[in-house]
Amino acid sequence: MRDDQLTPPAGYLSPAPASDQVDRALTFLEPARWRLIARVVDLSALTLGAVVALLLSGSLVTHLDFAAVYAAFVLSTTRGPQMLVQRMLPCGYDFFADAARACTVSVLLALGTGALLSFSAPESLAIELWLLTVLAMGATRVAAALLGQRARREGALMTPALVVGAGFVGARVFRRLVETPEYGLRPVGFLDADPLPGALEMDDGAPVLGGPDDLAEVVAQTGARHVILAFASERDNRLVELVKRCRKLRIDVSVVPRLYESMNERATLEHIGGLPLLSLKAVDPKGWQFALKHTFDRVAAMLALLALAPLMVVLALAVKLSTPGPVIFRQRRVGRDGRVFDVFKFRTMRQEGRSSKFKLEKGLAPGGIEGVDRRTPIGRWLRATSLDELPQLINVLRGEMSLVGPRPERPEFVEQFAREVHGYTHRHRVKSGITGWAQVNGLRGQTSIEDRAEWDNHYIENWSLGLELRTLALTLAEVLRFRDGGPSTVANGSATNSEAEAGLGLVPVGSEESADPVWFCGYCGAPPIYTGAPAPVARVCGHCGQGLMLESHAEAAPRHGEGFLVVDSRLAIQAVSKQAEELLGIPEQEATDRQLGDLLIGADAELALQEGLRAILESASTGHDPPGSTFVRPRATYGVRMRARISACGPPRGALIVLEAAGAVSPNQRHLRLVEEQSRAAESA
Repeated sequence: MRDDQLTPPAGYLSPAPASDQVDRALTFLEPARWRLIARVVDLSALTLGAVVALLLSGSLVTHLDFAAVYAAFVLSTTRGPQMLVQRMLPCGYDFFADAARACTVSVLLALGTGALLSFSAPESLAIELWLLTVLAMGATRVAAALLGQRARREGALMTPALVVGAGFVGARVFRRLVETPEYGLRPVGFLDADPLPGALEMDDGAPVLGGPDDLAEVVAQTGARHVILAFASERDNRLVELVKRCRKLRIDVSVVPRLYESMNERATLEHIGGLPLLSLKAVDPKGWQFALKHTFDRVAAMLALLALAPLMVVLALAVKLSTPGPVIFRQRRVGRDGRVFDVFKFRTMRQEGRSSKFKLEKGLAPGGIEGVDRRTPIGRWLRATSLDELPQLINVLRGEMSLVGPRPERPEFVEQFAREVHGYTHRHRVKSGITGWAQVNGLRGQTSIEDRAEWDNHYIENWSLGLELRTLALTLAEVLRFRDGGPSTVANGSATNSEAEAGLGLVPVGSEESADPVWFCGYCGAPPIYTGAPAPVARVCGHCGQGLMLESHAEAAPRHGEGFLVVDSRLAIQAVSKQAEELLGIPEQEATDRQLGDLLIGADAELALQEGLRAILESASTGHDPPGSTFVRPRATYGVRMRARISACGPPRGALIVLEAAGAVSPNQRHLRLVEEQSRAAESA
């Protein structure tokens, strides 16, 4: 009996994973429920911390009066629930800082109230109460914030928004909101009586729904509940009237301020009579704060080098033994005040076969794999874990770099970007960093150079110890998740991960290479949020916030519940959908750049097809033939046959393999799990 006719063993079917059930539940979250959740979260955390502190004191009722007064003061002074509901992207640092402030004030007020009303509590109880409630409230708020962000990626808790001003700033706001659903605002269009010609090209035809005078009609049609003023062509007095009309309609209003490039978090609002006055306070990159930062950098780099010396020796030996060539790779980079220095890395590529054919696409920063992929096996792992950057601690110790700062660039690219990108040279006010604010926000590899410059300048203008520590914490999280060598379709913010030599890409607006194109997310398979244009408004999926939008034939595009893969012309896997991860039992970051034959093989022997799976895929990647069907099976299984629709995807052209949810072994085909081959004897039996 052939292996593709065997019956799957018992226990081969499993229920839908818990993560899918959570995702479905999150889609039913509503803003009213979320406000209630925010209040319950704080109350529950406060109660838990107080109860534990009382139990540690030896009695739950002895000092209950003190704990009740303390809790009442905390609930009246904290801003945690408002931060959860009103802030677009609240961070954990803000939550813990607010909890610490509210609890500190409250414990002092409770001690004072106890002295006046003749009930007291030991100092140890006050300290324990303060510590436990701060930790409980901070932790639960962070968990609730993460839940809210996940809900927004699933399409819940989203507020329809209008952007007033169809210019370059308005287009940037529109694009950012679409690319980052975690903000909780879903832009539905623009209001502008005189749109700026060419400004909306970057947004693929995002609709101008009318002028400011059409506010009421547009709100009735779109259900918009938020308006963002972004440099409209209208006079200021007319915009003031627009704000008043928004208030009458109970619509929230946000404003992109004039001189926004000079604004930072240190700006303070004053009043001269009834006239508001915004005071701008600049950061001095050569002041005492940065001098203290650089001292800390050198001390931390020296301690890190001492602690990591054994690991670095092992890595150096691994690099030396892997392929011929030096252990340390040096490259000229431009740092603070335009000074050129050599940046150090562990070598991750072979010395032979260097190619000068790489040409950087306009608007992108260099990085990742440039040209032919020459990464060694150890080099691929070093890049995935970011351990190749460890020698840059020497640059920090020498005073050439900092732990956190804008990433340094090669002199030839610095000259190019200085001409093309507004504000790019501002990065040279500070020392370059091993990690940076742009990188932890997803702008790694060949991503938008304008976005990278914007994030780096934001870091400089808003530098603080809190932002420094937050960047380091996010860097550690990225390293632990091995993100740099991850999926080519995964993105964060407006980024696209280009560490792998991707064989797939985005179809330019107006491309006619596909007769009946359908757009879908390269990870969750969802269609674009906005479907009023021939191409998606954003490169990143507005539903899951992770995958890039891809294109294929309508008759071959994945349907709900179907897993799919995308391979390039080398038959190397470049994208694995969420459903395919579950079906094949392998995460995308482990599958990326592997040969398709490592995961799937053809199972059409009984059909006597004259073409093998490789030939079918190569034919599909040309985009000329209609979508074809075949049977495939996971390599490390037996008795599993899945029907696959194969068509073109790209450009650059790749092959799309859709694993059909039905019509294979059972209607629950998508829930199959891999059964590894135990032995030759087991298979023959």
